[in-house]
Amino acid sequence: MKLRLVLVATIAFCSIGFQRMNAQETGKDTAIKGFRAEFLAQLVDDEKKLVDLAEAIPQEKYSWRPAEGVRSISEVYVHVAGANYMFPTMMGVKAPEGMGRDAEKTMTDKKKIVE
Repeated sequence: MKLRLVLVATIAFCSIGFQRMNAQETGKDTAIKGFRAEFLAQLVDDEKKLVDLAEAIPQEKYSWRPAEGVRSISEVYVHVAGANYMFPTMMGVKAPEGMGRDAEKTMTDKKKIVE
């Protein structure tokens, strides 16, 4: 039941994004209002804050971890980015190259992580 709810939410979320991209590409003003607009505005704000924080941290700190067995800074950022691809891959969308299951352990370059 939870998986179905997550899939439905993911499909709805993706359709919002596709509508927004289509509106930008065609130049049509299809302003999204209400909850969807608030949700998208919050998502964009959260994404910007996360990327700004990633850019502010020096490369040499990306390997720091608060304790043994806890994800490093680079692993946290790659984990968050990878989670954004998890649900779409269940629907057949391919994740970008390098975003496989082992990406957290192999991707440590700040520039690539921010990208």
